[in-house]
Amino acid sequence: MAAYVTKVFVQDPGDAPVVGALVAIVSMADGTVVMGVSDGTGKVEVPLEEGFYVVSASKNLYVSPASMQIEVAAPPSPTAAFFRPPNQATTQQYSGFRKNVKLGIDGAAPVLIDVTGGDNLVASFVELVSNLNTGLGAGIASVILDEIRLLSTTVGALSEILIVNDGTVPDPAMDLVWGLVLGDGDILINGQDTPGDFNDYDVELTPSSGFTSLDPERCVLWGEFFTNQPNVPLAGATLQFEVLARPSANDQGLDVADSFYRQTDVNGVASCELMRGVLVNIYLPWLDVVKTVVVPNAPSADLAALLTPYAVSADITRGVAFSMEVGQVLNPGVKAVFSDSSVKTIPTVTYTSLNSAVVTVTNGNLVAVASGTALVTGSFRNARGQLIITPQATVTVP
Repeated sequence: MAAYVTKVFVQDPGDAPVVGALVAIVSMADGTVVMGVSDGTGKVEVPLEEGFYVVSASKNLYVSPASMQIEVAAPPSPTAAFFRPPNQATTQQYSGFRKNVKLGIDGAAPVLIDVTGGDNLVASFVELVSNLNTGLGAGIASVILDEIRLLSTTVGALSEILIVNDGTVPDPAMDLVWGLVLGDGDILINGQDTPGDFNDYDVELTPSSGFTSLDPERCVLWGEFFTNQPNVPLAGATLQFEVLARPSANDQGLDVADSFYRQTDVNGVASCELMRGVLVNIYLPWLDVVKTVVVPNAPSADLAALLTPYAVSADITRGVAFSMEVGQVLNPGVKAVFSDSSVKTIPTVTYTSLNSAVVTVTNGNLVAVASGTALVTGSFRNARGQLIITPQATVTVP
């Protein structure tokens, strides 16, 4: 039976990805259990056969709904494969001797296709689409943003894309020039089935009752703290809390002293419960960090997000559309929203241009080289190691 890539995205109550969550996927047919750990995007990706499954997830303070069920099914749409050819500048070394790919659609005999352009370098997207459609059939290939899409002409069992990358391909370009990005449906590489990319599900974790205040006027501050080694809990560390001000002079509803301590447990977790609106200093001796925060108006709040804010989203400072002159060198800047709601400029950003014939990236700056338009993005890793990518901006060069 065919297996299909199933993606489970683990999120916290604010829809932010939960990294390092343990996920169990249990078949309702035979009880088979598949385990996984969410990656830097909160994703667990596993191949599953068609059928019904029960999913559960947890990470320290968080648990998922106990009875979440998912159905894994065959893609209803035609098989699609997406390839991302690199730009000319990075592939000139392969010109002339890495030129062919071999592809077959819906059971037809695979066809040898030249992916070099008229200058005997890597072809432009227009040339690639033309070459592919000449060899495979009109409408099979098209451009989707920075990728080439091959689309089957049918659905169901007969829908497939065959990729041949063996000794029968002279001057093969698949490994060096093209890379398979993802697929949706039945993609065969040298006759071997590969999982599709169709079944995606979200699992939202919620704080366990032990870390959520049942008092509508109070908030549980909790945090997971780690050593400088990834995913190694910081156990036995002391946090100092100093209450500076209450929401009002008449509010004496604190059952803790004005200054008190908490220690992280074996999982690196520490927590306390305070009145909402209280102004409090929190001191982390091992980091030599003092942070003044207002206890949020919520049943629970993440101390790590308040004390050591991390970027959760970002945008290019120049906006979603701006212009450059030919020859102009520009760093458009990136501003990020952090977990404590602050907005800061990111000093080091990697920019990517999806049309290097118009805008290239040199020494961390955008360089306009010809008239036209190009989509650009900026990316960086936040303090938690998560990759943050800005929405695409359109750069026009008149």
